[in-house]
Formats: sequence, C-alpha cells, structure tokens
Amino acid sequence: MGRLDGQGRGGHARRRAPFGARAAVVDNGTSAEPSALQGYSIVEAENLDAAKALADGHPFLSEGNGRFSLEIFELIDMGI
Repeated sequence: MGRLDGQGRGGHARRRAPFGARAAVVDNGTSAEPSALQGYSIVEAENLDAAKALADGHPFLSEGNGRFSLEIFELIDMGI
C-alpha cells in the first residue's frame, strides 16, 4: 500500500477502514444515490501536500486510466 502503509515521509496512517451499507438523504427529505466511496484512511501529515505525497504508489492509482481516485481532506477541530 505504499507510504500509506504505516509511516512514511513525515506522516502516519490508519488505513483500510472499509464502508458497509450506505444511504444518502437530501435536505428536502428525499433519498439520493450514495457516493461510490469505498472506505477511508486517516493520515497524519504536516500539511495537505505532505498528505498527498503519502498516496504515491497506492494500488488504487496504479492503473493510471482515471478510473479510481483518492480524495484527501483536512480534518478541522471544531472545538466541541
């Protein structure tokens, strides 16, 4: 799993937490088709660029034909 497999280049990861059953609701109360997301990993990195670098060599990106992607988000502490 490349650098997302534990530690690497200044980051740490908790990897391969798959999603199970899914549903989506819309703000008007209707249902929607859920996204195609399959799971998540939480990585700790200095910044967004460092987090993106951790994805180098990830198997989902090995085809190189645009079929798969990894989405990277910063988690914000809401102070709650």
